[in-house]
Amino acid sequence: MYPRTFDSDLTNSNIAPFSDKLMLFHAGSLFAAAISYYGTAAIYSMRADIAMLCEKAILDDLLVYGSFGKLMIMNNWMEQPPNADDRKIIHN
Repeated sequence: MYPRTFDSDLTNSNIAPFSDKLMLFHAGSLFAAAISYYGTAAIYSMRADIAMLCEKAILDDLLVYGSFGKLMIMNNWMEQPPNADDRKIIHN
């Protein structure tokens, strides 16, 4: 007996099986995990060049992760965190 292939699970459907909210949330959680793993690698690395590459990868991932949060807020899938008061406005 041969193992089952994944070809039998293909359909002709034009409807996405998962929601955009679910896919965006999972992509964001993968970026968060990657940031954590790169941080761990930078800490445990004995070579400065590898730690520097890990820090660059973290910065690149943080840029993408920031847009993930903006997309979640824009689609009302996540609440906007509270902002600091505008200190430039003079209160009487």
